[in-house]
Amino acid sequence: MSHDGPSLTTTLEGHTSAVTVVEFSPDGKFLASAGDDGVVLIFSTSSWTPMHRFLDVSPVTVLAWHQKRRYLLLCGHQSGDLHFLTMSKSMKCTVVQTSTFAGHIHSLSLSPTSPGIAIAYGNEIALAVVISNPYRLKDDREYLPKPPAYHLGANKPGGPVAKSLQFTRKKNHLVVTYAAHGIVIWDPHALTVAGEIVPRTFPIGRSVVAADDDTMAVSNLINGVDWYSLSNLTFLSTTKLPAGTAFCPSSALNSSEDGTPVVLGGAEGSAYILSRERGVKTLEHGGGSSIIRSVALAPTVRGQALIAAGTGELNGRATVTIWTLIERKVKYGIPFVAIQNVVPVGLTLSHILINGALLFLCCAWLGHFLTRG
Repeated sequence: MSHDGPSLTTTLEGHTSAVTVVEFSPDGKFLASAGDDGVVLIFSTSSWTPMHRFLDVSPVTVLAWHQKRRYLLLCGHQSGDLHFLTMSKSMKCTVVQTSTFAGHIHSLSLSPTSPGIAIAYGNEIALAVVISNPYRLKDDREYLPKPPAYHLGANKPGGPVAKSLQFTRKKNHLVVTYAAHGIVIWDPHALTVAGEIVPRTFPIGRSVVAADDDTMAVSNLINGVDWYSLSNLTFLSTTKLPAGTAFCPSSALNSSEDGTPVVLGGAEGSAYILSRERGVKTLEHGGGSSIIRSVALAPTVRGQALIAAGTGELNGRATVTIWTLIERKVKYGIPFVAIQNVVPVGLTLSHILINGALLFLCCAWLGHFLTRG
């Protein structure tokens, strides 16, 4: 899979403070943005007009669209509040439920195969179940133990902080990236460690797991993104950013469904598309902001993929920039569109032989019929 571009599509406004999180809906029809001003905006990706605006007194730290329940959006806040927002068929947006946790919500993940959810807040990770009518968290919650590295003396004042959480699709394990305590793969049912990866560098930033559960990308906060094998629990390679690039430690890392490419925000006003095979592409923001605080990559629809990047606040204004990538499917080193109308030689010969055999049988049957007549 390859992409042409990227091309700058539009710039969205409506935030007065840093846009700390952007997320596309699973079908790519909507983009949600939120930030330090406590505002959540939902845009239509067909017209880029704002459809909804939700305001809370606390900065928004996490957004997550539910993969199965249509247009259910979860919003985590610095205050520890977790809001459930729903959009009706008439596009009306309402808050149906709020749960509260005793600390800043850093990250959350919804299981793709069960109603489970994991919420990282303060120095804890809670496991719960999402139920409906109305949408809310079931009362019973469980908590993951501290990571193994914490008990080995690698503890940091204040305890372990989970930068990213992500459930795997095959085994429904929970992959947790701790800033100073490595990468731990948890079995959320047994509350035990199923695997552990010691990162190449410390501390580490956010991470993302590929859809095949085989590899993951981790922001190393030094020179780019490190790739790890989840099946072998080993380091694979590093994709480096251009020399002299300044990192944004708080910027999110996001990826396409297959885990490559990934998109990372920089501290000098650019975002970067990174892949293991094709290196780095730079997306110049052009808005005069000195920092990219959030990034998101939408599912590919009709051959196009969208990238969103939210900026830090500059002069009382923060924006979201949208780029478009044109997808090129590649087969045997040739763009797929170039070979769609080419019939392979082997297939042509097969057709000739089959058609010839059918013609022979028809002639034989006709001859036999005429002889009898």
